[in-house]
Amino acid sequence: MTNTIRGLKPKLLKVKLSDFLEHLKLPDEALNFILKAKEVAEKQGKFLYLAGGEVRDFLLKRPSYDVDLVIEGSATDFLEELKRKFVFEVLFSSPFLTYKILLPQTGFEVDLVTARGEVYEDVAALPKVYQASFKEDVLRRDFTINALIYGLSPPYPEMIVDLVSGISDLERSLLRPLHLKSFVDDPTRVFRGIRYKVRFELNYADEFYQALSQAIEAQAFLKLSASRLRNELLLFVKREGLSVLPSLLSECQGFELFPHSGLGVDVEKLGEGIETLKEFVEILSPREVEDAFLLILAGFKRENLKRLFFADSVIDRLVKLYEEFRTNLQKVLSLPLIERVLRFDKIDKATLIALSLYLPELKEEIKRYLFVYSKVYPELKGGDLKELGIEPGKQLGEILKKLREEKLEGRLKTKDEEIAFVKSLLYSAS
Repeated sequence: MTNTIRGLKPKLLKVKLSDFLEHLKLPDEALNFILKAKEVAEKQGKFLYLAGGEVRDFLLKRPSYDVDLVIEGSATDFLEELKRKFVFEVLFSSPFLTYKILLPQTGFEVDLVTARGEVYEDVAALPKVYQASFKEDVLRRDFTINALIYGLSPPYPEMIVDLVSGISDLERSLLRPLHLKSFVDDPTRVFRGIRYKVRFELNYADEFYQALSQAIEAQAFLKLSASRLRNELLLFVKREGLSVLPSLLSECQGFELFPHSGLGVDVEKLGEGIETLKEFVEILSPREVEDAFLLILAGFKRENLKRLFFADSVIDRLVKLYEEFRTNLQKVLSLPLIERVLRFDKIDKATLIALSLYLPELKEEIKRYLFVYSKVYPELKGGDLKELGIEPGKQLGEILKKLREEKLEGRLKTKDEEIAFVKSLLYSAS
């Protein structure tokens, strides 16, 4: 294998550094960091290069917003020298020979990796890594289009280096793993591949299907840890967005990835669920969108929630909540408005959205709550009531509840009306 790696002849494409850096949409501080890093690498006689997405995106004429630097040889010596020439902070390093670097002026973060090889000791396990040559570093990557590198220092300065026909695959819009055992080693590559396929409008190479078959046969998706499965599915939303989510999920369904991963997803509900999520997206934070997406996938099924890495206490709460609503639907719907609103107040938005999907009788009520009722509160607060002579305690809480009820029903519109209402309550109680 080592002789095979040594014998690899790279295809080289000359690209001026200024042209390459221009497509990186980075703050000046980050561009200057790259130039200083290049100087240090040249001084130390080390090969420094940009890897993966930055090179692929350059060839696709797409902007790139990240920096993934790779150094062949000791990163420790390299960083020590670089620190004498540029101000930065190493936020952390990992056992995978990676470093997260913070640039203080802009807060921009740079990833630096030691060129490394990987050994997978079991199906779907995290690899053991070791310092290696740049060729081994290239060959450990997921797809040929991500195995292109751009040299910043000798032996390949200002050159795109292609060891695996990645440029040809890009030109033919092909998504090809580097070897047929790729998805057995790391089944998250399939989910990543689906994202690339949809984002760049690629076609799967024959080797993709062959590698997928081997992964399914090895039960690699079932052996994938719950945390890694959750993270890969969340990247559908974080990196790609809701507009292409139906296409991403359709690809998953075509490969039957959900059952292969131990997820009993209600496929009929899935499309409806994404449309439901789109209805509410304007009132959700990014984190709430992610949580709602996972709950739509899980459908309040205990085994699904566990497979998606929900904590046991959260699973118990969600399953209990769903069953309470399912078995008491009519009772909930017949509650006075204030009681329904107070009940929904105790439930986070993501869970409410999932409830509206799996208990459609509640959908319109939940929709009204999220868009209207949840925003209706009296102008008077606890401090205002104290100034009116009401002591902290049960009475104050009851009056605030009554105020909100009157606001919800539309009987109080101004602060003066609220004050008059409170005074009438106090008068009638005296």
